[in-house]
Amino acid sequence: MNKILQQINLLPEVIGSVVFNMEGEVVATELGTVTDSSKLEEICNLLTNHIEVLQQITEGVTTLDFRFTTARIIVRSLSGGFLLISCSTSVNTALLNISLNVSVRRLEKLITDFTRLPRNPPPAQVEPQKAEQPQPPPPKAKRIVALGI
Repeated sequence: MNKILQQINLLPEVIGSVVFNMEGEVVATELGTVTDSSKLEEICNLLTNHIEVLQQITEGVTTLDFRFTTARIIVRSLSGGFLLISCSTSVNTALLNISLNVSVRRLEKLITDFTRLPRNPPPAQVEPQKAEQPQPPPPKAKRIVALGI
């Protein structure tokens, strides 16, 4: 997944990219040292919550474009997650969208495979070993003496 993000980062005016799942968990990132990982997780959680509402209101919006004075953030919907792309304000979005079409299909397959994997498998259930109960000694053999009377 990181290789695909590295290819996206080679596009003109793209600074970095992140893939996060429907729960807002970062799956892969190629942002370098631009952001703090805890802040990035927080941003992805916020986006996930708001994107779902926007998709319902706008009948399936697939791309969000946030414009700031010094940068631009584009969030594209994937089946099973989202792709966040950080770029400069002068990015050519038409060229970016054409270039992303192939990458998005590959990312969708990988994120679907990723979500099928157990991320934190539950610990194996180990039955506590029962303390061995001391076995009673075998019964003493009774000695039967036949007395001939």
